[in-house]
Formats: sequence, structure tokens, C-alpha cells
Amino acid sequence: MALERSPSLDPRTWAAREISAEANVVRLNALLRDRFTERGAHWTRDIVPFHSRALYFYYLDNAGEDSLASETERLGRTFDITFGPKPNLVSAPAA
Repeated sequence: MALERSPSLDPRTWAAREISAEANVVRLNALLRDRFTERGAHWTRDIVPFHSRALYFYYLDNAGEDSLASETERLGRTFDITFGPKPNLVSAPAA
């Protein structure tokens, strides 16, 4: 029974390993790379790690946003999308 095992469970460690932004970026990258190469295309670059918070997307490293700035601008022009500033979200205090 789960309640009997609860003292030995470590949900924070499990979540970091299984459902964190870092873990999901690895999974998404593998999925995209596999689909891309299955179609005979040459995979040239892994995705830039990102996370979502309050339905806004952020790169895990600021260099990711800088390296993709020109592509973001191109997408905006091509699809008539305006990418507005993201809100400054205050991080929750560590538990």
C-alpha cells in the first residue's frame, strides 16, 4: 500500500528526474530527432532547452533566447505574430 511506503518515497527527486523541464526537453529532443532522421533528414542541432510557466515559454539559459532572436523575429514576420514581453514572475521560495 502506498501509505505504508510513503516514508521511503521522495517525490521531489522523482519529479526532477521524470517531469522536470530538463527531463522533458531531453525526451522532446529525442522524439524530434528520431522523427526527423526516420524521414531521411540530417539532424543538425538539438533544441534549445526551455520551460513553461503561466503559459509563457522561457529558455533555461538566457543564451538560448539570444541565439534564437533572429528566428523569433522571422517567425513573427512570416506568420504575423507579435511576441510581447513576458511577465516577471517571482519564483516561489524553495521548500
